Amino acid sequence: MNITCGNERNSMKITGTATYVDLRFIRAWVHASICMMHYHNCPYPVDIQTLTIKILDLSERINKVNGKGVGGTANWGTNTIELSKKSNPEGMANIILHEVIHLAFRDFGEGTLEWTTRTLETKLKPIVQEIAQPMIDSSQQVSAYIAHTKPGMAYRNGGQQDDYNESGAWEKVGAKDKYGRKKRIQIRKETYIQKYSDSELFGFGPGLNRNND
Repeated sequence: MNITCGNERNSMKITGTATYVDLRFIRAWVHASICMMHYHNCPYPVDIQTLTIKILDLSERINKVNGKGVGGTANWGTNTIELSKKSNPEGMANIILHEVIHLAFRDFGEGTLEWTTRTLETKLKPIVQEIAQPMIDSSQQVSAYIAHTKPGMAYRNGGQQDDYNESGAWEKVGAKDKYGRKKRIQIRKETYIQKYSDSELFGFGPGLNRNND
């Protein structure tokens, strides 16, 4: 089964069927993982236009790193990720994030690739889950919303009075900026105080009375 996400400009292709997870689950975790990589300026942005996800039976594959089984692979040259069709949701989430990290970073220094990738995967998985889960939970609802943008549908009703709530877009949803202006000022003050506090420890900070040397 081939699935495209969006149109020709955003054409991640998925082939195969997983045993324990829906394709919408896979799409959400791939998108959320890539979003995390791009937000933090990974050195190798993942090209979602050419990305291919292959869901396969990998039970006969052997992992060259530890000699165990293979849950997934990432191929930089072909921009392809392979996923084991037999993975449960938690396992599939791990594998997707792990392989996306491989595509986005590729190298952490000699002999550190798998170790650092696994460490980063462990740190990021709970955060990526918070991005992926709403997309999974709201998939059908969002599809219905977008379907109503078609001509003749609720949001575009053939020239009749638009059916919309003018103030609806401004209803509060709890959006917060952790790094807002007040917080930035506070951080700068704390940094300034810490800087000169450290300087005084070495005898050259502004708090030192040089006239009494």
